[in-house]
Amino acid sequence: MLQCLTWCETQNRAQQILRFSRFCRAFALSLFPLFLACPVNAEEKAEPERRYAVNIPKQNLADALNSLSEQTQQLLLFPYQIASTLESEAVSGEYSLHNAMAKMLEGTGYTGGLTKKGVLMILLSKSDAQSPTTIKSEPNMQSKQSSLRGFFASVLGAFTASTTIVASAEIGTNTIEEVIVTAERKEASVQKTPIAMSVFTSDQIERDQLLDTRDLAQLSPSLTFNQALAGSQIYIRGVGQGNPITGSNPGVALHIDGVYLGHPYTNNASFYDAERFEVLRGPQGTLYGRNSTGGSINIITKSPVMEPELRTTFGVGSHGRTWLKAAGNTVLTEDLLAIRGSVVIDSRDGYVDNLTTGKEPDDRDLKAFNVAALYTPSDTLAVLLKGDYQKDERLEKPISHLKSVAGSGIDPTLFGAQTSNNDASKVYNDSDRFQEDTFWGANATLTWDLGTATVKSITAYRESDNLGGPGDNDGTSFPVVSIESDTVADELTQELTVSGTARDDRLEWITGVNYYKDDVTTVSLSVLPFLTNLLPPVPSVTAIDGSSVAVAALAASYNEELTSKSLFAQFNYSATDSLRLTLGARYTQDKKTKFQTVRSNITPPASQCESLTDSKDWSAATWKLGADLTPNENTMFYGSISTGFKAGGFNSGACDDDYDEEKITAYEVGFKSRLLDERLMLNGSVFFYDYRDLQVRAFQGAVLQIANAGESEISGFELDLLYQPNNSWRFDAGIAYLDAEFAKALLDDAMIPGIKPEDVSGNRMERAPELKYSLGAQYTHGNVDYRYELSYSDDIYVDSFENDFAKIDSHTEQNIRVIWRPNGSNKLSIQAFVENLTDEEYADYLIPTSFVGGVAGAYAPPRTWGMLVNWDLL
Repeated sequence: MLQCLTWCETQNRAQQILRFSRFCRAFALSLFPLFLACPVNAEEKAEPERRYAVNIPKQNLADALNSLSEQTQQLLLFPYQIASTLESEAVSGEYSLHNAMAKMLEGTGYTGGLTKKGVLMILLSKSDAQSPTTIKSEPNMQSKQSSLRGFFASVLGAFTASTTIVASAEIGTNTIEEVIVTAERKEASVQKTPIAMSVFTSDQIERDQLLDTRDLAQLSPSLTFNQALAGSQIYIRGVGQGNPITGSNPGVALHIDGVYLGHPYTNNASFYDAERFEVLRGPQGTLYGRNSTGGSINIITKSPVMEPELRTTFGVGSHGRTWLKAAGNTVLTEDLLAIRGSVVIDSRDGYVDNLTTGKEPDDRDLKAFNVAALYTPSDTLAVLLKGDYQKDERLEKPISHLKSVAGSGIDPTLFGAQTSNNDASKVYNDSDRFQEDTFWGANATLTWDLGTATVKSITAYRESDNLGGPGDNDGTSFPVVSIESDTVADELTQELTVSGTARDDRLEWITGVNYYKDDVTTVSLSVLPFLTNLLPPVPSVTAIDGSSVAVAALAASYNEELTSKSLFAQFNYSATDSLRLTLGARYTQDKKTKFQTVRSNITPPASQCESLTDSKDWSAATWKLGADLTPNENTMFYGSISTGFKAGGFNSGACDDDYDEEKITAYEVGFKSRLLDERLMLNGSVFFYDYRDLQVRAFQGAVLQIANAGESEISGFELDLLYQPNNSWRFDAGIAYLDAEFAKALLDDAMIPGIKPEDVSGNRMERAPELKYSLGAQYTHGNVDYRYELSYSDDIYVDSFENDFAKIDSHTEQNIRVIWRPNGSNKLSIQAFVENLTDEEYADYLIPTSFVGGVAGAYAPPRTWGMLVNWDLL
């Protein structure tokens, strides 16, 4: 016995050493490109130009330059009569003065330069100059000087310029623009934020038509998305939730304008009129709270501004697709009240032919609108109101019976049922499931600057209705099972934060309280026609709505009420000019209460299941320790240890069968850099997770549930690259490597229910591809952009047993886009595109179950093409 224990201890140590060596190897590999890009001789490195965080809307260039002077607190002298005749581009992010002005002048035919004395020179660019003549600036030039408060400027007067400006002078604009994010609940450059993330700006969202979470996953290697009938399965770095049942908690939190959305099917919402998307990787519980163990997806929609705007997008495409989007902004009272609104209509035919019914499911008929109002009664108070509504009616994406598994339940094909034979373009379902999703919400954000601190309040209410009509649930022409359901949820959120600085701005702090109330109800009816024909006559069962059902059926009503309360705080302290320390903590308390009713005329449930009420509490304290080092303006190294917590819950339809909370401890180091004269952005991170009691899919008989799976370990690395060698070429790439496996776990195999639990230790975790990467290349020639995109995903297991039949095969998708701006216009663009260029066929959703004797699933969208026109009317 002693020898056995010694041997086991030796094996455990060997495994720990192996995992640690993998972690070190991944860390070294992720830092290697940075070492290659670093200059050999530090003495030869030029002092980087100072950068400023600016946010200037599209407007008259003279006004834009005045705003630039105020926001940077720098003196600018410029030819006012020239500037007042030009329209500037919007500039938002972190820029040097040179790059900010170059961005403003894009598309005007002019370039700008700043002399050492702060004089801005505006001149014709080479491409627009007709001859090598010189241009003199106008005699009337305006100067703007920001005060220390940054709210007013002084006019220095007019003077006569004696400088001759040569048309061949040119300021380079091929540096990469900075992006401002709010990942740490404050505005900061993405390169100065010590969190691994993917960020998509409004220009990228428009160019790549990012409309939902699936689109984000194509360009975010650490993000994995699978459609799950009416719900969705979202994972970041192997952490998520694979069973979107009523009352389940997603492992990746979704926030829209700071408001948490708590239900898996709301993750399908399309995100129109967005300012940017932020995909934060790793536990974000300190600042973002519940269910962010895997990370958080933050959607920031556009807010009203004090400038008029009117923009339209119209598109047509394959499968009869048409879509129209219009967004506008108007000022009702200057510097006091502005409103913004947008509307979207998007429809297309289905991607699939149902040869049994003759219909085309997986279509779309979506209508949505957003409205917002910004009220600024003073320089210290802002009130932002937002509302949104979305309705999507369609025939649901159909599943097909893809594979039969011997010894696993009743196989419908044995009774002559027809299947698609793995043809992605057709199904033989006996019926089509109608789906109607309706979401609406409203929120109010109040920001009050007290001088020494800022108070912010977010109040939000949301409703969602996920209605699914009766439809095929086995993927064959044989009427095995039909399910209809309706899920209605009400969510109320109230959050109050106070933030500020101290100790000469070396200490940044934020504290807050959060209250979240959720009430969700699902009413369902599962009908089994084949049992009605095989069994003696069955008694009628009363459905939840009171109707009588005279076939084999199970009717259920499930209600869950959740109340979540939390307190949180985070402190960032600059110990030196280059070293910053972070300490954060949150205490969360969740209470869930369920009310369940089940009626059946074939297998009557036990008396305690017919009418069941249960309640349970979960609470946890989570924290974060971090440090970041900035040796120069363009490089940052960071490291952190953080913990995450996701509350337990109840399995809908089960008897006294709850599951426990899951916990995670994450270790991460990374770097962010801007190299090669700011033409290359290279970011990387390495991480290791100790994951305990993770919540995974499990089956009790044929019923899909959630269970806890012991211990798991996840390690990996990520690299993100953006390179712009000149004004014509731009390259982007991302790669994520993941080693995710169960360390110690026992689970029931869904395909062979009833046997004793199987040891899955050493198996790969669900939805954790070992390798994912994306590549993009864009070439600009004159007024035309040519863009190519590629995304690759390794094999993905959808169960915990590494069964080949439960594996989504590796796949590659490619897109091409051509964008034309007539006459170099910055107001009109026409795009033609082809997505999934090679028509790659793969199942992006699989569910192995003994109920249908095999594996059912659905395919990813086929090759599509289209054309769209974007037009700024103001």
